[in-house]
Amino acid sequence: MKALVLILTIIGAATTEASAPAAPQFRVSVDKGIITLRDVNNGKILGKTTFERLGVVAPTQDELRHVAPDVTAAVVAGNGSRKRTVGPSARVYTLAEKDKAPYVTGTFEHGAVFVLLSDTQLDGRYEALIYVVKIRRIAEASA
Repeated sequence: MKALVLILTIIGAATTEASAPAAPQFRVSVDKGIITLRDVNNGKILGKTTFERLGVVAPTQDELRHVAPDVTAAVVAGNGSRKRTVGPSARVYTLAEKDKAPYVTGTFEHGAVFVLLSDTQLDGRYEALIYVVKIRRIAEASA
């Protein structure tokens, strides 16, 4: 429980550390079962995988929301692959829903918090925008 409170505190600090809204750094897109991670700034593909490799049989909106920050954390933090850190039965909420949701979901990996800013699903294509904050930056900002 202490870890959950710490993570929620970190996410709150990460999303309020600047007066401007958090800018997405990564885009996760899913099209025809292929999950692609791109750098938002230059469009470079950083990684690709499939639901089959992740053990997801029938991706629902909630499954997509679980996959987006986990895939981003695995590629960006350097692990390459990993088990999910957001509990499979936990609801996932975006930063865009922060006023209506009980919490904002993030995943912690190698000194960084990966937050799902927003997501859309249209005509079988899913896209999510991810914001990453390094824990060191939060500590420096509050000092």
